[in-house]
Amino acid sequence: KINIKMTKFHGHQLITLYKYELGRKLLIRYKDYLDTALSPIFLSPFNILSNFIFKGYSLVLIPSSESMRKRRGFDHLDLMLQAIRLKQFKILAKDDSLQRFSKDRQVKFRLLNDQPLKKVIIFDDVITSGNSIKAALDLLVPISDSIIIICLFNNLSEVRE
Repeated sequence: KINIKMTKFHGHQLITLYKYELGRKLLIRYKDYLDTALSPIFLSPFNILSNFIFKGYSLVLIPSSESMRKRRGFDHLDLMLQAIRLKQFKILAKDDSLQRFSKDRQVKFRLLNDQPLKKVIIFDDVITSGNSIKAALDLLVPISDSIIIICLFNNLSEVRE
């Protein structure tokens, strides 16, 4: 069930598409049990509309660690976004292999390309601690004119202005 919520995260618009409690099990089934048949269901209600509303935006995906991609055998965000026609920029690489459920983790990305971007959507499936999004913002704010954050599920315990 769609439940769009708009808040702020470190001064940037954060759009959450679903309640975390309702989609958590499906996301685990998709990512941990490798049920790739589920990949289109998360964004299918938004595919056509998002291609118009966000026309001119560039997608920057929050990357998984290389070890996680190898374990799964697929990039879970790439599969979800197949019907979204926005240009993707794979300019972030994850430098750590921390456990994704750890609350006190330090996430480190490196910028693979520092070409200026105008309008950016940072996309991730779930925000738990906010550390990944904050690390991405730290790198993207200096090279971007405008940033919106979109996630499927938001499990932050507090709003971060």
